[in-house]
Amino acid sequence: MPDLEQELRALGTALDVPEPPDVRGPVRARIEAPRRSPAIRPRWAIATLTAILAIGLAASPDARAAIADVIRIAGIDVRWGDDTDAPTTPRSPLPGQHPTDLETAREQVGFEIGVPERLGEPDRVVVADAGRVATLLYGPASDRIRIDEFDGRLEPVFVKSLGFDTEQALVTGETAWWLPEPHPIRYVDRDGVVRAETARLAGRTLIWESGGVSYRLEGDLTRDEAVAIAESVR
Repeated sequence: MPDLEQELRALGTALDVPEPPDVRGPVRARIEAPRRSPAIRPRWAIATLTAILAIGLAASPDARAAIADVIRIAGIDVRWGDDTDAPTTPRSPLPGQHPTDLETAREQVGFEIGVPERLGEPDRVVVADAGRVATLLYGPASDRIRIDEFDGRLEPVFVKSLGFDTEQALVTGETAWWLPEPHPIRYVDRDGVVRAETARLAGRTLIWESGGVSYRLEGDLTRDEAVAIAESVR
């Protein structure tokens, strides 16, 4: 071992090793330079991609047909499908459904019930699910206009299965949705359970939200007529 050590020392003195470059300046400059943030952070990139996918699915019937399609609008789940077996009259009413008058209904629900000025006072009022839903009914059953109202901040209240495209509309400048053809509708209770026994075939429908309250207007109406009624709700 001593001999090896002596040989290594001798070799070290014989080698011509150049002086190392002075890198202190470049290193300090890199440390002190401001760091650039990426143009799109990963979480924003994911959010952007999700938004693009959502827009694509809403615009493409083929894409919608490939998945279990759901769009939530103002607390209402809209689903594309071919569930056409729903009866015109449900086998069972909404849970706890009972008729009342407008003044009493306002005391039983936890939100402000809106009444359309174009239609005036309703002929009948129904409250359901311990004040979760209020329904205003106008005209005879054969030619009825129906407005369902509920707190827009709640979980979905109605589920619709559709085999056609929805249309966008504007109610007082805010986005609304117009369902131009008959479609099945089922109630979703407070626990998120779909009440299949409440399924019925609904008519043309306008869905919108205002002041934290969601509205569902159904009847033999054109889109313009429905929007006019919606914009008169006070």
